[in-house]
Amino acid sequence: MISQYKIVSPLKQLAVLFIILSPQLFLVLSSTFQADQLGGIDLTSKEMITKAKWLQVFSSVAFFIIPAFLFSVFTVHYGHLKFLGLKKPQHSSFLPLAGVCILVSAPLVFWLGHLNEMIPLPEKFLQMEEATNSQVKAFLHTENAFDLLFNLFVLALVPSIAEEILFRGAMQRVLIQLTRNPWAGIIISAIIFSALHLQFAGFLPRFFLGVLLGAFYWYSGSLWVPIFAHFVYNGIQVVAASYYPDLGDKNPEVPILAALISAIIITYILYLFKSKSKAQLEPLPE
Repeated sequence: MISQYKIVSPLKQLAVLFIILSPQLFLVLSSTFQADQLGGIDLTSKEMITKAKWLQVFSSVAFFIIPAFLFSVFTVHYGHLKFLGLKKPQHSSFLPLAGVCILVSAPLVFWLGHLNEMIPLPEKFLQMEEATNSQVKAFLHTENAFDLLFNLFVLALVPSIAEEILFRGAMQRVLIQLTRNPWAGIIISAIIFSALHLQFAGFLPRFFLGVLLGAFYWYSGSLWVPIFAHFVYNGIQVVAASYYPDLGDKNPEVPILAALISAIIITYILYLFKSKSKAQLEPLPE
């Protein structure tokens, strides 16, 4: 296995990944100081919105997929897609288990969203949140079935593949190797995953989902499992918001008991993942 690597040291791998991502990180950080997060998009123009959606698709490829693939090219001699986790799950039950888990996580995610709302945020972050919500609401507007399918492609499928390839396929694997602790790597990558969305009013629920997706990848050994779960979660949001636009404005009220039951079921499903898993750290040289 070691002979596969061009760069064996996890610290050097992390440095390479950081260098590859530095232009994207610069753009993300610089965008926090821009007054207009929408870049002048006319939210009343369907033509402009369609162009903005395609721009988002190309941005996902440029910001997430290409850097992750370049990282694999620099890090290993061969098997680049397999290195990023694009391989068959260890067990056939992992895909349906992940789908069920992401569905039953909704009450806990909503409860975390309410908790997040209690955290005071700087005015600049609130302005960014309002601008992003306006754009998302315009993106989610549908007039026919084609619009809905296009939204599922742009807002559910593409982000699911692109974000999982970078944050779980590349970043998480490096952090797990570096920390020699699966949960440390999963948690750190989930923090970065949530922070780089620059939507801090939803930081806690997105962080939790990042942890859940990271656990799916660690236990299943396949990136297709978190990609599937991520798509299910995004897809349900897209469909629901298309028919009920006001759902995107605030988190539904969730009793603490519902959140607790959700947490218990999630814990049990992760136990099932662990019991069927063969996950282990890849061997490193002495």
